[in-house]
Amino acid sequence: MGRATALLLARRGYDVAVHYRREEEAARAVAKEIESLGREAIIVAGDLSDPETPSRLVGAVGDRFGALDVLVANAASTVFRPLMEVEARHIDLTFRTVVGSFVLLTQAAVPLMSGRDGTIVAVSGIDSLRVMENHGVLGPAKAALETLVRYLTHELAPHDIAAVAVLPGFVDTDSARLWADRSLPGGAEEMDRDVPPRTPAGRLAEPGEILSQGGPVAVVTNLGDAWLNVYISEPDLPRVKLGMAAVVVTDDGQTRKGTITYVASKAEFTPKNVQTRDERAKLVFKLKIGVDNEDMLFKPGMPAEARIVATQGAAK
Repeated sequence: MGRATALLLARRGYDVAVHYRREEEAARAVAKEIESLGREAIIVAGDLSDPETPSRLVGAVGDRFGALDVLVANAASTVFRPLMEVEARHIDLTFRTVVGSFVLLTQAAVPLMSGRDGTIVAVSGIDSLRVMENHGVLGPAKAALETLVRYLTHELAPHDIAAVAVLPGFVDTDSARLWADRSLPGGAEEMDRDVPPRTPAGRLAEPGEILSQGGPVAVVTNLGDAWLNVYISEPDLPRVKLGMAAVVVTDDGQTRKGTITYVASKAEFTPKNVQTRDERAKLVFKLKIGVDNEDMLFKPGMPAEARIVATQGAAK
């Protein structure tokens, strides 16, 4: 699932930091796939049960990319045993890896997401909702993860950071097969035989097929309510105000009238879709310009520039 998520983000235009604990070769292979998609990738090793690892991992992201837009927490480590056979160290390991690391990763990530409409995604599991053989420690840890997301949703909303939990069904992963071999009399073969008939699709899900509850299958856009996001440097900020007129210009030279409807109160790093690393490292302020789009000229993601008639000259 980690590989599928990393590649999905790369296809959507993100540079990606790939975390691994022991599988360095696999992590390097994923990084190569990301680079083949035209994005940057780094790999960072670390044991997330160690409380020093989350800040080091996020620090490496900050050093390389200067900012962070999406954090996906997918780490888990446990023992598949009946609760009557679980030892204190197993409980400690599971909750440090699943719950503790998520909190510490979030604490480290939020400063890098400030002003960027960041997203934090926690990957839970079906064992948080239903009893599964030998999941007596991991299931409650995943349930705690979901509760943390509810609290983070409340605490991070003022920072324009969304926190969501994804609860997949039964997914055909290496971890699922390890659990089956240790917990089912017939091992992974029994899982392959008995689980698919109980799923709506009649088969196990594959990594990359997961959609969060309430997540979008498609986006419907109201083109009559169009706007352009633009970014200006700090010296230009005093020259712009809400309600100020602007002219929006497309790449082929067509122009439309616009109005400044939003001025950010906090600086942020230049958005990730600016391609050079030097530009991405600069702090800028976001403006939103509402655009007259009666003729439906502007479409989602369409590039354009704005010319603003400021109080002392034009800001571009």
